[in-house]
Amino acid sequence: MSNTITPQEKFTFVYSKAVEIFNACGKDIPLFNSDLGLAVQVLSGIIDEQHSYPEMNYTNGNGLSEQELKEENEETAYNFFEALNELESKIGEDDFYFEYDGFEYRIISDISLWDTYRDTIQEITEDCWDLKLDNLPSFLAFEIDWEQTANNCLVDGYAHTFSSYDGETHIEVAEYNVFRHN
Repeated sequence: MSNTITPQEKFTFVYSKAVEIFNACGKDIPLFNSDLGLAVQVLSGIIDEQHSYPEMNYTNGNGLSEQELKEENEETAYNFFEALNELESKIGEDDFYFEYDGFEYRIISDISLWDTYRDTIQEITEDCWDLKLDNLPSFLAFEIDWEQTANNCLVDGYAHTFSSYDGETHIEVAEYNVFRHN
């Protein structure tokens, strides 16, 4: 008999609060590697750091049928499931904004984080200094090493640039980086 835990069992354990909501509403638990499974991971990261999970009714003390109890829980968890649907539709995008419970987040994939950061540092620098490098005559051969410039700025961390709310909120979850925007 093997004591190895499967990725799905690990997902169910790690994201047990979200799994409880699915169970309380009579919904199937998503596969860990599906778009919905990734959405659960991202939303759970946001909720764990910034919010709280909806309170589910697990006992039937008020005489509701099992179906009525599931419907009541689903109504309670409406915002949770709406957020999951929105996130699921965006999974696969490299850089997007997402709103939950009145707060806006910028979500950037691990794969594109550095390129997005470098480009953002370049934009900020050009805007701040009103640089018009394209307007210089070719004989000046002036060039800025944007990779090194971004690397120098990274000492403050990604959140300093992407988390306009507080310059600190950076949630790393699944294959995404979440920054609070407002």
